[in-house]
Amino acid sequence: MRRLALFVLRDYKDRIVLQHRSVFDTLPNYWAFFGGAIEQGETPERAVRREAKEELGIELEDLKFFKKFYGEEHISYMFTAKLNRDIDQLRSQQKEGDYLDVFDFDDTLKLKIADFDMVKIRELFGV
Repeated sequence: MRRLALFVLRDYKDRIVLQHRSVFDTLPNYWAFFGGAIEQGETPERAVRREAKEELGIELEDLKFFKKFYGEEHISYMFTAKLNRDIDQLRSQQKEGDYLDVFDFDDTLKLKIADFDMVKIRELFGV
């Protein structure tokens, strides 16, 4: 079974940062979390830190394990971290997807999000 390490940045208003997937990505034109596959010999925390560097060029601060999610084809290890940068700065550093933004729960209901990611969003917001 495939193992994934995902992370979500949260701002001081408890909103979350999601990326819009480009037409060249898995799940094109969907909004999704940052992260990716856990490599051989890597821990989920190490993988999520590597993914943050690769995808956004950042070190994650106040990183916390949130929850393990089981899907039909993969296990996802979800982490949260503090959004401590200006959103425009993050956009300028984004290396995957074609856009990112900050959302509260009600905002996410208007987005194109895969069902398995919506489950995670509901958990993050306690809904």
